[in-house]
Amino acid sequence: MLPALYVLIAAYVVYAALTNEHITLIGVIATATYWQNFAHGNQISGFTHLWSLAVEEQFYLVWPIFLMALMRVRRRPGRVAGALVALLVAMNVYRMVEWRGPISVFSFYVRPYTHGDALIVGALAAYVWVNGFRPSRVLVPAAWISVAFLGLCVARYSAADRFYYLGGFTLVGIATSVIILASLQTSWIGARLFEFRPLCVLGRVSYGVYLWHYPIFLAVQRYTHDWSVPARLALAFTLTAIVTAASWNFVERPFLRWKDRFSVAR
Repeated sequence: MLPALYVLIAAYVVYAALTNEHITLIGVIATATYWQNFAHGNQISGFTHLWSLAVEEQFYLVWPIFLMALMRVRRRPGRVAGALVALLVAMNVYRMVEWRGPISVFSFYVRPYTHGDALIVGALAAYVWVNGFRPSRVLVPAAWISVAFLGLCVARYSAADRFYYLGGFTLVGIATSVIILASLQTSWIGARLFEFRPLCVLGRVSYGVYLWHYPIFLAVQRYTHDWSVPARLALAFTLTAIVTAASWNFVERPFLRWKDRFSVAR
């Protein structure tokens, strides 16, 4: 949501001015226009986590054009799905060829053409699902396998591990999509976790948490370096919760209501 992002940018610019934090105009513009992941040497420390938002918005820009063009040329669902699979294969081949060890992690990690696996897999899963391919019988066991696989990834691999860049990102996207489909389509017991009320509340305000948590944690780290770790975490989480609640109630929800009224009026 643009208003919430722009409030964050404005607040951080003021914070940087008051604390002599280094920022660049190019970095601010790149963040505001969803090109932060291409702003070489102009990343702003409090905005580095927004690369994923940039990848997402870049995908939303390209995906409708790609899909319409593909549907015009190849109307059969199987061929569209095949084209998306080919795109995933090409992405993995590119990473294998261009991999230069840990030095290449940053470029691979934040670029849409090297870290768009989850978005492409999600689009592929949605496409085959709306076209009637719903393998309900195998979804539940596949979901449990996916949970175990994701748990293994969290426990064993770091973000800079070679595994992710040579096929791992695609596998993570597939596992996540399987869990989502199992939750939507079956009575899988694991789906009950997503009905847990605190998680539902967190999901509703997750965008605000995503925007604000990193700069808040950086600021807490900067000014409480002599505190104990539990105290610093408690302060960071508390501030994040307060700011997220304010963002939801005074920025995000009012604009969502305005958007709904605008949609009805049209």
